[in-house]
Amino acid sequence: MESEIKKYASEGKGYPEKCPAPQDPTASGPPSYDAEVARACSKHVDACDPSSRALARRASTISQGCPDPRKPDYLIALAEKYNDPEYFKEDPVMFPRHFVKLLEEEKACLQDVEIAGLLAAHLAWGRRAMIVRDCNRMFDEMGWKPYDYVMAGRYRDEDASLHRTIKWSEFAAICSRLKDYYTESESLEYLSPDEMRVRIFGQKSNLKAANKKIHMFRRWMVRRDGIIDFGLWRHTDPAELIIPLDVHVHTTAKNMGITGRNSADFSTALEITDYFRKLFPDDPCKGDFALFGYGVTGGNKPE
Repeated sequence: MESEIKKYASEGKGYPEKCPAPQDPTASGPPSYDAEVARACSKHVDACDPSSRALARRASTISQGCPDPRKPDYLIALAEKYNDPEYFKEDPVMFPRHFVKLLEEEKACLQDVEIAGLLAAHLAWGRRAMIVRDCNRMFDEMGWKPYDYVMAGRYRDEDASLHRTIKWSEFAAICSRLKDYYTESESLEYLSPDEMRVRIFGQKSNLKAANKKIHMFRRWMVRRDGIIDFGLWRHTDPAELIIPLDVHVHTTAKNMGITGRNSADFSTALEITDYFRKLFPDDPCKGDFALFGYGVTGGNKPE
């Protein structure tokens, strides 16, 4: 699917003069990790089974020397292993990443990345193949120039489905709010998650909501290791990020014993984030990759 968007890499010309000068993100190579721990984790994935018998099975396997899903070395190894582009080849993050590459080539602007990331995150629910398909449809509609499209003010506004229950009319409303916002401000970084919920998505303020899509978008824009996430927002501290929480992540965190809360709300997201802050004090959302890795190795049978 990556090949489908690469053909647009040479077409990112003609951006408005209002675009700020491209910012080259500070990137570093992928961190090393303890290979012995990683091998132990992958060898004993049954210790992470999230079934109703998980606790009993976990107790049995731990007594035999298998890693505890809450053990720091195990979680750190998962985070290091799965913070890898290999596992995100067909993922919605590929779309803003496409514009990051154009930004580095001075063929796009920061707003292109922001709009692509915000909209791709908004469509990020359901099967990956369907998400990627519908993101491609959306960016085709935008001519693969998100900022130009938004500021032009002519949107596809139909009652037909764009992605699952998300209609083209909802897409048009978000684009209209983005236009209003960018008329006044240069970057979405200045909005809090709740402000983004209200001003861009047109929803009521709700400080108890997990706002998974918004926090995932913020993770992409803020984390600075340059592996999956972009690190373009330099005025936001990665330590302030919140784990993107949905029903699947909530279930995974409960099965791992990280939270006992029954609601997938902001308080639960904060509890999970605080847990991972103990392992990654300056970068708690790195724990998001541990949760993903647990789902791959323990929550599902390896392919």
